[in-house]
Amino acid sequence: GAVVAVAGPGTRGRLLDQPSDALCAQLQSDVQPHLAAARHLLPLLARDGRGGGYVLIGGPGNALPWAGYAHRSIAAAALRMLACALHDEALALGVRVQLLSVDAPVCVDRTRRHLCPQWPTAVDIGRQALALLERRDGAEAVVRCGPSGGMSQGGVENRLPVSSQGPDSNGAAPCAGWLQDARALLQSLLPPPTSAKESPR
Repeated sequence: GAVVAVAGPGTRGRLLDQPSDALCAQLQSDVQPHLAAARHLLPLLARDGRGGGYVLIGGPGNALPWAGYAHRSIAAAALRMLACALHDEALALGVRVQLLSVDAPVCVDRTRRHLCPQWPTAVDIGRQALALLERRDGAEAVVRCGPSGGMSQGGVENRLPVSSQGPDSNGAAPCAGWLQDARALLQSLLPPPTSAKESPR
């Protein structure tokens, strides 16, 4: 199987305050790479009848606009529709295409202020993506990601907490937390270490 995640630019601002080219650029950075990857990877997964799963990772705002990030919400909605279209087209190839919809901001550190306990961590997202690859009953094109391994099928509700938008923070600050989450996820995939036995003398 394959898990595909694309990180587009993180700029913010009102849709009416930005040129139309900004929306085009957002679609090109968030949606077109997914289509290009699917066109190359889906035939490979279908070759020789291997089938399997193909999981796209989608961000918040694909059902309801995210305040201050309308251009990203439009791109997220386009990615959701792309996943639904690929889901239908890939059925003939024997490949399950599903969108893991991350409908809330990613929690980079549970101890930091202003973070909600229902926000998933990067480890939560990674584990749920791998769980989708292992499933054989993936009838739903869109699966909502939840905290601590919880997933729900379908649904268009987007229950982001309503809060005021503060100024952009320094993007470099949470990078250490993201790297730590990625290392923790990779470490959880490794087999448990075997205890070394001393050879008899």
